[in-house]
Amino acid sequence: MSNHENDNQQQRIQFEQAKEGVTALNRILPRLNLLADDSLADRVDEIRERLG
Repeated sequence: MSNHENDNQQQRIQFEQAKEGVTALNRILPRLNLLADDSLADRVDEIRERLG
């Protein structure tokens, strides 16, 4: 019985850690789309040229 309880507790801990990881990924996902936007860097260069 004790082994079963230990396994159960370990699984609960792993589940909580997985939920925290998913939450963190969901927070950074919108920023990843910005980083992957190649046209964004081009627009920054264009604006810098206009200002310079």
